[in-house]
Amino acid sequence: MTDEVILDSREVFQSHQLSAFGHYMEQRIAVAESIKELEEEKKRLDSEIKALMEEHGAVKVSYEGRSVSIAKGSRSNLSKEKLLLAGVPATTILSCTDTTHYDYVLVGKAKA
Repeated sequence: MTDEVILDSREVFQSHQLSAFGHYMEQRIAVAESIKELEEEKKRLDSEIKALMEEHGAVKVSYEGRSVSIAKGSRSNLSKEKLLLAGVPATTILSCTDTTHYDYVLVGKAKA
């Protein structure tokens, strides 16, 4: 495998292009950080909403024209170790799949 040479942006872009690149990068970094913070806040709010709904035995409610549901979901992960040890036939892949179940809050689009 060859080592990839990564050029510094100052070696690639010239004057106004470098300035624009830097400006866009700083904005993108700020947006990415904001998204991360907002996703964490959304997760916290979803937890509070879910707790309130569960406390009142509500699986689905309407809020200002939006459907709000406690939805069931699941996630499957293949275990590489199990696949390697088992020899990887199709039937073995199924038996080596770990599934994680979880609940999440699903909010639909506002109806016009």
